[in-house]
Amino acid sequence: MSTFKVLKFSLYLILFVAIIISCKIFVTQLFFIPSDSMKSSLQKGDIILVNKISYGARLPKSILEIPVINIISFIFFNEEQLKNASDVGWWKYYRMPGFSIVKRNEIIVFNMPNNESKFVVKRAVGLPKDTLKIVDSNVFINNTLINEALSVRKVYSINYNNLFEINQLLDSLSISPIFNSTELNQIISVALNQNQKLTLLKNKSIDSLTTEIEKVDTLNNKFYPNNVNFAWSANNFGPIIIPSKGMHIELNKENYILYEKVINKIEKAHIEELENKYYQNGKEVNSYSFKYDYYFMMGDNRSFSEDSRFWGFVQKKNIVGKVEFILFSKDQKGIKWERMFSEVI
Repeated sequence: MSTFKVLKFSLYLILFVAIIISCKIFVTQLFFIPSDSMKSSLQKGDIILVNKISYGARLPKSILEIPVINIISFIFFNEEQLKNASDVGWWKYYRMPGFSIVKRNEIIVFNMPNNESKFVVKRAVGLPKDTLKIVDSNVFINNTLINEALSVRKVYSINYNNLFEINQLLDSLSISPIFNSTELNQIISVALNQNQKLTLLKNKSIDSLTTEIEKVDTLNNKFYPNNVNFAWSANNFGPIIIPSKGMHIELNKENYILYEKVINKIEKAHIEELENKYYQNGKEVNSYSFKYDYYFMMGDNRSFSEDSRFWGFVQKKNIVGKVEFILFSKDQKGIKWERMFSEVI
């Protein structure tokens, strides 16, 4: 092969790699769904296509986040060196202009607030400035009950009168009971989306169908803000205002508990509480203004999703993009042909 042909081939190869890298950074990216926290809209084994253009693609925070380069870096650095290098931003965060803003109920891929190396997919339920409240599993935004996606699954108790008929019905809908029932115990717990719920309610073998509400556990405090003063649960949560850029709050005991993680861990304002007074760099302060917009994310499989109810708000810069459709899907039984190239709503 002549020198000219080698040079020509090399240029074509470089151009091809540059196009691939640019598309992955600025246009779209594929992600694998590892769990059922978004069931029914997304299932374990789905490979989804994420649109980065809608909200504006964000630039990599370091050279190690650039595709191809991050693969090559594994050859020269060990795992600990890579982690330390990638945790530090090499330049300031910047997001390209987008064509739209995040809308309520859109399904989004983002980095976990407490572990930015981990990518998560959830639904944006609460937007900046919203007051969010969950009452007996019903979500209220600004005191108005929202229309949730039909794919949202909740756990229900079914009181039935015919065990054989109810089992046949559940099998026909591919619904597995959370626990098995007997003739003596005429109650079954199941996780249902709205369409499944409406179908079951029409069946004569069902006497009643009620939402199961998780009891508040004041000892573990596993729900945000993880404090005994706020005895919240997955089904009863808030009210809480979602921070927005420029939002001003008074610093008091309640607000400090609710927003301390955002103020100090995310925005790094270094505000401390001492004897009911608040100090920033040794100077007493009475209020705080947030620097960024935040979102409240929830999984569709409400009783089996670890989301903002557990770890709090998602900063705008953590958002990767909007989920557009399922490109491919496979489980232990094989390829799910019916899910390929299907829209996600």
